[in-house]
Amino acid sequence: MKKIFFFVVLSLLWCNTGFADQAIKTLLKNGFKISKEEIFQSGNWGIKVITLQKKNSYAVCTIAINQIGGMRDAICKIF
Repeated sequence: MKKIFFFVVLSLLWCNTGFADQAIKTLLKNGFKISKEEIFQSGNWGIKVITLQKKNSYAVCTIAINQIGGMRDAICKIF
C-alpha cells in the first residue's frame, strides 16, 4: 500500500496530470458524482479506478500510473 501511495505522489510531482483526468472532469460537469476511488497495483503499474454515479447511470474510469510517475489518459465507460 505504501508503494502505491508513493507512485501516486510521484505522479503528481513529476507529471502534468491535466490531460489524464480530462474525461473525468467532463463527466463531473455533466452531473456525475464520484462515489468510489480505489488504487490497485498491476506489475510495474498502479491503476486508479474511479466510480461515478448520476441517478441510475454509472461510469467507471481508470488511470494507469507507472513507477516513474508517467500517466496514461483516463479511460471511462458509462453504464
